[in-house]
Amino acid sequence: MRGQVTRTIVPAGKRTDSTGTVHRLRAFRFEAAVCWTCPQRSQCIPAKGRKGRQVLIHPQEDLLQEARELQQSADYDQYRRRRVVAEHRLARLEQLGIRQARYFGRGKTKFQLYLAATVANLTLLANQTGVCGDSGEDPDSIVTTALNGVNCGVDRHLLPA
Repeated sequence: MRGQVTRTIVPAGKRTDSTGTVHRLRAFRFEAAVCWTCPQRSQCIPAKGRKGRQVLIHPQEDLLQEARELQQSADYDQYRRRRVVAEHRLARLEQLGIRQARYFGRGKTKFQLYLAATVANLTLLANQTGVCGDSGEDPDSIVTTALNGVNCGVDRHLLPA
């Protein structure tokens, strides 16, 4: 089959996914004569009976092809940059503990999220404005020590005492 091309598409049964949707499967079929003359035949999985080989087509192959085309387009580069920024922000919030609620109740849990987002935003602001300096310190430790009342070179009017 290596290097061979076929355009023969045949039905290959049905498959039910986890949601109960039935997908009709299709496959590319290579004729037995092609398989018998192939120099790579000894490395192939044996075909059932005297038939040629089949290669299954994914039930959502059209969507996969569309997604691959989108990934190659120039518009996707802008989306990728925005997505990376958003994912980094979400990862930062996870580091600040939003995966585990510390309090009971929706209001207190929201407060925890807002507090973590505030710390993340102050850290970002400190990095962008150069408040942290070039000392190589972790900006979160600067924010934390400033919140604890220790003066570490951060302008006191930017952070609560």
